[in-house]
Amino acid sequence: MAGAFATCRYPGCKARCQGARHGLCRDHIHAVGVCACSECLRRAADARLIESSARWGLTASEAAVRLSLPLPRVRRIVALYKIAMRGEREARCQTVARRGPVGPVGVPRGPDPLAAIYHPRWSPADDLLLLRERAAGRHFVEIAADTDRGVAEVQQRWHRLRAVRGIEALLKAHIKGGADADAPWPDPSEVAA
Repeated sequence: MAGAFATCRYPGCKARCQGARHGLCRDHIHAVGVCACSECLRRAADARLIESSARWGLTASEAAVRLSLPLPRVRRIVALYKIAMRGEREARCQTVARRGPVGPVGVPRGPDPLAAIYHPRWSPADDLLLLRERAAGRHFVEIAADTDRGVAEVQQRWHRLRAVRGIEALLKAHIKGGADADAPWPDPSEVAA
């Protein structure tokens, strides 16, 4: 009976409409996403991507950035499909917990943070120069020519340095602490032994 009136099954809706598909009125069939219009299909595809992000433990805002979707749309889909996302507050707490307790400034905690950049062919002064030159906008080719090194070597070193959080401040503190700025870094294989 296609022409029969039916009450909408959407929570809080008492609308009676003729020919309601899936027991929903025209206003709510799109809200649930059971029709085959392009908006509902796009919302269902976004919901699958957001569910995947939720399984990876991302928050709604992290998922919005990762999927290049507006945050209100992500939140609307999360509420509509009842996706269990990690909360923003919980994420901030876990980030702080991962960093560990914050001690007094200047007091070393654990292993040397500069150990990740030790290389016998580079010195703290070379590293600091490389960081400053790149910050000034100079190209790897120019820096390589000035330092008599290969372009690939300079580029790899810059990528290694920028992977360390606060590297410029660490290098300055290392040099200010009395270390010889022009002496090469120790060989990592010798330090580990």
